[in-house]
Amino acid sequence: GAALGYTPAFVIDRPNSAIERALLVPYATSRDVQNAQVRSTRWLIDVFDEGGKLIDLSRYPGAREHLQRFRVELSRRSCVRRPEHWYRTIDKITRKFAASPKILICGIAKAPRLALATRIVQPGNSLYSITSSVWPLEALYNVLSSGVLGLLADAYSCRVNGAFLRFHGVVLSKLRLPQWTSVPAEMHGCLEQPDSTSDMLEAVARLYDVSKALLEEYSTAENLPARTMQSPKRLFR
Repeated sequence: GAALGYTPAFVIDRPNSAIERALLVPYATSRDVQNAQVRSTRWLIDVFDEGGKLIDLSRYPGAREHLQRFRVELSRRSCVRRPEHWYRTIDKITRKFAASPKILICGIAKAPRLALATRIVQPGNSLYSITSSVWPLEALYNVLSSGVLGLLADAYSCRVNGAFLRFHGVVLSKLRLPQWTSVPAEMHGCLEQPDSTSDMLEAVARLYDVSKALLEEYSTAENLPARTMQSPKRLFR
């Protein structure tokens, strides 16, 4: 997710009538991923235009007035290379990415916490995102939540205080998936829309040639098959 540099300046709890709506994007961090759902209740002020350039604050007086309150703190950041860019975020925000379907994964958790986001949301840097142009995201979500992600993290991540695992980029980069085209056609339906958690675990166990019991150790009850999840149209409340 995006690093902002100074969250209080860029994230607001509710749309402020003084801040231009065109700049606001739904925002989520790890606290917003619960029970396999994303509940985005905050908004991010996007200070980049569609071309990736900083907006001209003179055209957005509401946002300018809000950000000016934090100018001292924002100007002190190391990401500010030019004084006139004092209001930039560390990472660029792109609406195309925010609007793309993605799997959101909490970076630190005792057990995998992930959700399938199908509506616009910009993840913060406590979340990691996975997108795919080949694997159906529902199938990929089901594979990860069936125990594959937990098993992988337990193998590659050191547990930190409180027995928490880290699901960061280094761990996720070690994830191995077969090509979707090489997955037997008769398994596609079970991976995308399993009839039950048991069926899903059996399919994933076959896919990775491991025991179903091993996957069950790392599969959590909250990460249900995509079919039993809340309708994607109502993921955001």
